[in-house]
Amino acid sequence: MSEYNLKTLRETTAGVTREVWRTVPGLHVGEALLASPQLPHPVLLKIRPAKTMRVKLYEKVREPVPEALP
Repeated sequence: MSEYNLKTLRETTAGVTREVWRTVPGLHVGEALLASPQLPHPVLLKIRPAKTMRVKLYEKVREPVPEALP
């Protein structure tokens, strides 16, 4: 993540300490930091891969539409 993006996030997200911000660049794929006014403190999340085949389902839905008959 670029320093520009981190700066923007820091300026628009309250309640996250400097120590927590320092961990953000080191997050791995499938990890996220959740911060919200409804939470007492930021939460580090591990997101599991989807068990469904959403990409294939989307491709099936997006099949070309046959040309209309004249």
